[in-house]
Amino acid sequence: MSMDFENFDVQDCTIITKAVKSRNAENVEKVIASLLSHGHDITRSLCTPDEQGYSALHYAVLYKDLAMVKKLLMHADKRCINMESRDRSTALLLLCRNCSASELEEEILASLLDAGANPNLPKNDLPLFCALERSWWRGAELILDAGADARATDSADLSATFFALDNFEILMKLLSRGAGCSHINDWITGESLTDAQLKTILPYILSDPEINESLVMVDAASVSYHESAMYILEHCVFDTTHEFEFIIDGIFQLDNGINWADKNKYITAITKNIFMSEVGKDDLLTLLFVNCTWCCLSRKACCCSCNVSFEQIWINLEHILGLAEHNGLPIEKWSPSKERFETVFITTLPPIKKSKGPEIDRNVLNLVLYRTTLCSVPLVLKLLPLMKQKGFRLTMSSAAAFLSSQCIREQSLKKTDVDIQAIVHSPESPYRVLLSEVTRNCCEEGQCWFRSPRMTDLFRRGIAAGHHFLVLMLLHLGVHELFLYPYETDITWARADSRRLVYSIVHRYAPRWKLRTPTPSGSSCDDEMRSLENCCRPENVMARLNQTAPLRSLQELCRLSIRASLGHCRIEEKTEGLRDVLPAPLREYLYFRHDFLIFPSIPQLSEEDEYFVS
Repeated sequence: MSMDFENFDVQDCTIITKAVKSRNAENVEKVIASLLSHGHDITRSLCTPDEQGYSALHYAVLYKDLAMVKKLLMHADKRCINMESRDRSTALLLLCRNCSASELEEEILASLLDAGANPNLPKNDLPLFCALERSWWRGAELILDAGADARATDSADLSATFFALDNFEILMKLLSRGAGCSHINDWITGESLTDAQLKTILPYILSDPEINESLVMVDAASVSYHESAMYILEHCVFDTTHEFEFIIDGIFQLDNGINWADKNKYITAITKNIFMSEVGKDDLLTLLFVNCTWCCLSRKACCCSCNVSFEQIWINLEHILGLAEHNGLPIEKWSPSKERFETVFITTLPPIKKSKGPEIDRNVLNLVLYRTTLCSVPLVLKLLPLMKQKGFRLTMSSAAAFLSSQCIREQSLKKTDVDIQAIVHSPESPYRVLLSEVTRNCCEEGQCWFRSPRMTDLFRRGIAAGHHFLVLMLLHLGVHELFLYPYETDITWARADSRRLVYSIVHRYAPRWKLRTPTPSGSSCDDEMRSLENCCRPENVMARLNQTAPLRSLQELCRLSIRASLGHCRIEEKTEGLRDVLPAPLREYLYFRHDFLIFPSIPQLSEEDEYFVS
């Protein structure tokens, strides 16, 4: 039944809404004219919703009737214009929610905003987000110009920039007005922006305190957005070691797609940043240098097959040294902090950190030796003469660091195609050559390093930790005097498989193993046997192994006897006259050609005795 808009109840507050719903402009005109002639408040009628909760302006916007919208706005105040319906929708929100990006809608939007529509209402569902989600770019621009809060987020805590990726101009406008961009890293790694676009918006991105500059920088470099990454390095000053560590680790991974020329540019930028930073420069330069010596892909223990360009790595290392010297801090003056130095060792090899004796020499050479991998041995051999030229000396600490190399230690435990036996024993092996170079000065200052309390203690702790490769190498180099501390109740605390191997090594290769109480000086001279309450006490374990292990050959007994009395470094000197008369196998043992097995056989114990080694 149609309604008569000439004869109506002027007391009906929803009469204007009813006239609008008739979608007839003449009816609206008649109703407004009649209400005015009777002196009624038009604004009150405009603010009165119908049974659905919508006002006359809501319906005019829904019908996208520009003339009707303008007519109503002539009599509406801001209260009417920003009135929320029962579902919390304003006229502005209804327009954005149902937009199709037409010119008509643009005119309606402009009319609403000019009349005072608040672009920041309703707070639970902002018109700006509706326009952006529907790619109504012109509408979003008008709403922003009308004062929409670019920093607002939606109900899912997403910023407006999340919906503006497809329109770079709108994205720039949002960022320039303080919009957040927490999803920038996803855009970078997904290559949703070009390098040029990213560099353009970086000034706004980096001003956001919620943004992690180092993460953005590394992500940009990972997708070859080098201009953007360089921009960050040039315009940000990093103030924590962790940030530099993250950047250096990300840039200098060998399989990250960054070519050598670009890495050289990054070295320049990072070094410049280091000298601008308040963080300890010695630590940062050491960190950069040591990371650049890494020769294995993905920072994993290598298998001698990484096929790395040592020439390019060498160029990078020389570049670092040149830049540091140019800035007044040559490598010989680098003094890594105790905290930085111990971070490397305490997390990977507690025996080095905890061993007794003089404090380990804190210098970059020892860190390089510790980080040596099977692939990087040739590089380190090339580096040694340069380091000596700079005043570095190979010390007992250097030997301890190299022998404890995590990579080689891990490789010796794996079943791979790598021939560890050949690497360690072959006279032509680069590892063997480097080992000889590192240990060359072991008796230069009197007592042999490998008879010192430090090496003995390192050996003892290597046994306790189950690091069998370290133990074998130290035995090989002359460590024989072993003892337990008074508080110890077991030889090793390693897991069962490593424990069996360590027991076998100790029994077979340590002829002077004794259970002694060390003196305060660190040497062992008290033969008093300790009473141990542990059922698996070392005395019992070794006794049972003695019963099951094969007898040593005369050849092995000769070798052990001579080495025990002379020490490895004196053998060649004191047996020079015997070199030509000794049987070849014994000569190889004495002069360290294949003188022990990396994987010695483990005695087979009875089921009853398994309890003591498991």
